[in-house]
Amino acid sequence: MRTPPWRIVSLLLVGLLIGCTVPTPGQTPPTPWDGPAIAGNTPTPWDDPAIAGDTPTVAGDQGSAGDTPTVAGDQGSAEDTPPPAGRQWTVQGPPVTQLAALDGAMQTFMQATGTRAGSLAVAKDGQLLFAHGYTWADADYPRTQPTSLFRLASVSKTFTAAGITHAYATHLLTPTTRVFPLLGITTAALPTQQPDPRINTITVQQLVDHSGGWDDTAAGSGFDPVIRMRDIALALQLDGPPTGRDLARYMYGEPLQFAPGSKTQYSNFGYTLLGLVIEQVSGQSFADYLQQQVLAPLGITDVALAHTLADQQLPGEVSYDQSGTGLSPLDPNTELWVPLAYGGEGWLTEVSGGSGGLVASAPAVTALIHHYAVWGSGPRPSGPGPWESVKTGGMAGTSSRAVSRSDGLDYTYIFNTRDFPDARLEELNNALDAALTHAQLP
Repeated sequence: MRTPPWRIVSLLLVGLLIGCTVPTPGQTPPTPWDGPAIAGNTPTPWDDPAIAGDTPTVAGDQGSAGDTPTVAGDQGSAEDTPPPAGRQWTVQGPPVTQLAALDGAMQTFMQATGTRAGSLAVAKDGQLLFAHGYTWADADYPRTQPTSLFRLASVSKTFTAAGITHAYATHLLTPTTRVFPLLGITTAALPTQQPDPRINTITVQQLVDHSGGWDDTAAGSGFDPVIRMRDIALALQLDGPPTGRDLARYMYGEPLQFAPGSKTQYSNFGYTLLGLVIEQVSGQSFADYLQQQVLAPLGITDVALAHTLADQQLPGEVSYDQSGTGLSPLDPNTELWVPLAYGGEGWLTEVSGGSGGLVASAPAVTALIHHYAVWGSGPRPSGPGPWESVKTGGMAGTSSRAVSRSDGLDYTYIFNTRDFPDARLEELNNALDAALTHAQLP
């Protein structure tokens, strides 16, 4: 699914910013983040850096019998968005009396933060109990439906890991398959590069486990190729945007920060590689493989590869809100400043489907995590609780969270922005968990 033609991005041009220049390869571009940049590092957009819940299975209290369910309330934070005049609150989807507190939590959050579109789906033991679309916007704004499509950011990785699990089961791959030899990448892309001698030992399972050897934090390389696509295109002297394979070719020649398998360090690039691995062994595009081999047998349909440009969004997909602009990777040889949510943050969804480029409805995500692990490969976790396993995602125009719990509940929420205080999101998480714990469900 390639985006034609790339230079149509000029329709999104919001104007050149005085005094800004195109970064040269190896130079850190202007950070698209609203907060202060971390010294020596461009923050990674796919996951909200303030959310510590992006973890494997976590044991914890889901609420004691004496607790009272709470709904996140407005505490008058100075960072809250003041209520805009003319906005209307609407909820689409059949009411569920036992879960009415969920609607209250979502309303409180969206009105306090000025979020215009959101969706929430809840299932128990694989049975969908609740699916609502929420809108806090002017009367002429499209009403969010329970099945509206949203970009998933890093919750896309849950689908990628499910694809790898399926590839293991069908003997297309083994956990110890070595990635770069499989992809046929054996030489550095640039004469100035020297491949790390350990690069050919990286395995598929090490990518799944975020132990492939890359550390893009300030303590490591400070370079996440998923949000530095423009720099890579310039380094490779490309006339247009890079492909996923271009990213892989470039990174093959870059040093690793640790021995593969020796530690865990979250890596967007590793999951971009997994998307390429799936394409290599299946002979299908990443999206087609997921849709036809993994999702169709489960009856899941509302999942696709996202498009970066606003005028190429899919039917039923929401629009995305995020303040700020950045240089587009779509046309790396010109200074095109575009909204952060439409390429200005440095990524292209078409290139990074495996790490953060999918769109889906909240019910589709919730259905998937009844069958597959929300974090890592394998089936949905089981065992005595209380525990919950969580995957979060955050990029310009998206905040997402998928949760599996030991009581058989799975739920997903997605919003069309990341423009809100982190503390508000934590309040919402606590409110939803409490409401679900105390609901009288069958």
